[in-house]
Amino acid sequence: MPSYVFWRASNKVLFVKLEGIVNLKDFKSIDHQIVTAFDTRAIGHQIALVVDITELKQVPTAYSQLKATQTYLSRPELRAVLVAGNNKLLRLMMMLIFNLSKPTLRFFDSVAQALEFAESRIPA
Repeated sequence: MPSYVFWRASNKVLFVKLEGIVNLKDFKSIDHQIVTAFDTRAIGHQIALVVDITELKQVPTAYSQLKATQTYLSRPELRAVLVAGNNKLLRLMMMLIFNLSKPTLRFFDSVAQALEFAESRIPA
């Protein structure tokens, strides 16, 4: 699978790494993994979701279908979606997926910058 979902900081930062070509089925699996992570460890906490697109090559272009698969975006514990990567086309694609969601959307050139922001702005 071209994606990985794991906790980066205890109950505070959930990290999603996307690699290669990610399809709609992969995004459905990512949603399931994130929802499961929230249900098991995020109760009562505010969460930052860091999405690493530094090694991502392509995502589906059916943005409305793709966005509909990401049910975790409506979760009250999700405070911010932090996208790390400097590919402008992929940033645009991520904006189309995550824009107009309740959580704050921010872009960073590197994972380190995104993690630093999450650690400093999301309460423990």
